[in-house]
Amino acid sequence: MSDELPKKKAGRPKGSKNSWGLRLAREAAAEGISPLEMMMKSMVEFDQRADELKTLIQSAVQVGDVEVANQLLGRWFACRKEASDTAAKAAPYIHAKPAPLPPETGDHVPLEQQVPQLFITMSKGSAA
Repeated sequence: MSDELPKKKAGRPKGSKNSWGLRLAREAAAEGISPLEMMMKSMVEFDQRADELKTLIQSAVQVGDVEVANQLLGRWFACRKEASDTAAKAAPYIHAKPAPLPPETGDHVPLEQQVPQLFITMSKGSAA
């Protein structure tokens, strides 16, 4: 029994591409740009569309058309969410990870203990 091969598990194979990534890669290849550039372009387009919708929402509110304003607000929110999601997906490729903090030494004083000392120092400095 121990010589049996493990059974194949159900589900998506490890390392397979998802539909979002494949679509983005195809669009980028068609335009001759990198996937990251395509993500940034999409983010900007969603952001610009949200700005256009904001102007339309303000116009609808001024004329008192609440129903149209609410419909536009839903589309505005969707555009902002897409822009935000795209930015979050692109961020790891653009911004470096923060450097690790140095290990704490024994001379570290917690802020709670520093605050009274700072006030004393400041008051002595201003009294002089």
